[in-house]
Amino acid sequence: MISVTPGAGAVNTMTTSLLHGWKKAFFTVMGQQLAPQLPQYLVLAGTMVAIDIVVMWGGFTLVAKTLTRLSHSERGQTILNRVFGSLFILVAALMVFAGR
Repeated sequence: MISVTPGAGAVNTMTTSLLHGWKKAFFTVMGQQLAPQLPQYLVLAGTMVAIDIVVMWGGFTLVAKTLTRLSHSERGQTILNRVFGSLFILVAALMVFAGR
């Protein structure tokens, strides 16, 4: 819907097409896509990667480091299996019921 709604980009594209032809308007469209949206996508991608690094390395690895001692015994491994298995079941249930 946003692409169909007239705005500055639509006016610019139509003006270029009227004055210089359909083929040259292609470069106007490409310029609009690369100049407003490319930097935004790069910032978004960079932010997502940075947050993922902080969460994965700064969060999950620290949790795993504290749980390392449990993995050295059979009883500890059983506890870890039950905890993580329960978490997977919980996430699956949340996904099932989130769509309702």
